[in-house]
Amino acid sequence: MIIKFKIFENNNKKYYNSHGYFMTIKDLYNIEVIERENYSDEYFKSIMNNYNLNFDDNCIWVTDNIKNVISYILPASYYNEIMSSETYDELNNIVKKDTGSDISNLNIFEYTEKDGIIIKEFDDGDNGYLLVLKK
Repeated sequence: MIIKFKIFENNNKKYYNSHGYFMTIKDLYNIEVIERENYSDEYFKSIMNNYNLNFDDNCIWVTDNIKNVISYILPASYYNEIMSSETYDELNNIVKKDTGSDISNLNIFEYTEKDGIIIKEFDDGDNGYLLVLKK
């Protein structure tokens, strides 16, 4: 019973993105391994093998922390205020202060594990993970 509950919870956990643009695993490889040297070739390809990924698979960076996404959308000067907010109303007031509108009017893209595979081995250190779309 507990296992089923955990599976159900995992499938309904929400992940967010601030732009909605996907790239191929090949593009990710070129950026993260070749250009930025954030991962070694060996490490990157071992994750690809573990998850049976191909270079033509589509992926996107996501986070499970809505505050992170809002901090990507609003100016950097709001970062500390966003991250220290403790309620939805506090967060919404910060958004209103900058945009004059509610959080619900921001372009926030929402995904679950039903949309793809969350790969936590590609962690940006700020609760950002890679979502690879299911085919």
